[in-house]
Amino acid sequence: MFVSLLKKLFGRNASAESTETTTNNQATSSPIDSKRSVKSDAQETAALEHKNNQAREEALAEIENSQIELRRADVLFYDYLLSTPSEGFVSKLEQELLVNINQILSSPSNVVSSLPKLPHSVNKLMGLLESDEFDLSAFCSVVEKDPTVATQLIAVANSAHYNPSGSDVSDIRRAFALLGSQGVKEHVLLAYVKDLANVPKVYYKTFGEKIWVHSDETAVICRELAKQRGLDPDTGFLIGLVHDIGKIFIFKLIVEAFRKSHPDEQLGSMVIKKLLHQKSLQLSILITDQWQMPSVIVNAIRDLAQQANNPNATPYGSLLIDANFINEWQLLIAAGLVSNDEFELAKLRKPLSADACNYIAQSE
Repeated sequence: MFVSLLKKLFGRNASAESTETTTNNQATSSPIDSKRSVKSDAQETAALEHKNNQAREEALAEIENSQIELRRADVLFYDYLLSTPSEGFVSKLEQELLVNINQILSSPSNVVSSLPKLPHSVNKLMGLLESDEFDLSAFCSVVEKDPTVATQLIAVANSAHYNPSGSDVSDIRRAFALLGSQGVKEHVLLAYVKDLANVPKVYYKTFGEKIWVHSDETAVICRELAKQRGLDPDTGFLIGLVHDIGKIFIFKLIVEAFRKSHPDEQLGSMVIKKLLHQKSLQLSILITDQWQMPSVIVNAIRDLAQQANNPNATPYGSLLIDANFINEWQLLIAAGLVSNDEFELAKLRKPLSADACNYIAQSE
């Protein structure tokens, strides 16, 4: 199951493109055909310009009429992600960002086509791990040819969690023995989701890092709570890992918009934080649905998006809601934006399930 979910998450490997050579005898277009082509291009350009203008008008109207209410914790979490306090002024950068998001939401295929494909080596590794006749030698051979995967697995195998004795691990066989097949699967997947949130530029680099940390830690909490609730831990882990894929995609749009904006432009208005909160979850639902991920995953994210108006969440939806709540507050406390007393009050207002409260107590 895990490998099929992973393949849907990143898409299939791009096949090698065949090239065709043109001959000198290729027919040339007639003058009439050329005129038709110019007219067609002009019509397409006009239609695209009209669509862009319409998207911009809709975005400005949405900013003007924003009525979305955010909990204080939600506002603070965006303050944490963007490293900026909330302001009233909506910048041109924010307007442009909203236009781009709306255009993508109207053309779902644009989302999937922009995401990286699963590298061939990782695809092959997952297939080997899922095989009933697992061949450790074949597995090691594939890993050794991919320095990125090899480095990731060796580093994790040397961590205190998997290697409490502290003995040095320097080969793939030993790393596999410590991590086990499930540990290998999770950390290979983690490495490539982390890559989605990574950019070489400085534009809001910390936003991507913080989203990655939140996704990673929420996935771990989901897995642990799933064990307590008799749910599948692997499914819980994957739900936690991809639930904020919409924010990661928005992060990519922020980077692109920042390249074109004035260096003094910022993302800090309350309006844009409200709209990003709403639209990031819309994008997460859209992306996971376009990936054709199991309905249990899409529905869990939908439950998170609709939690204020839908008290009857699915089991995995409740799992994600609790895990997301726990980790957002943990990150806010660590950043010094809220106090432990405020967290205690928030837990009383929610309220959290007994297993979620026990998890918090054990992690403190």
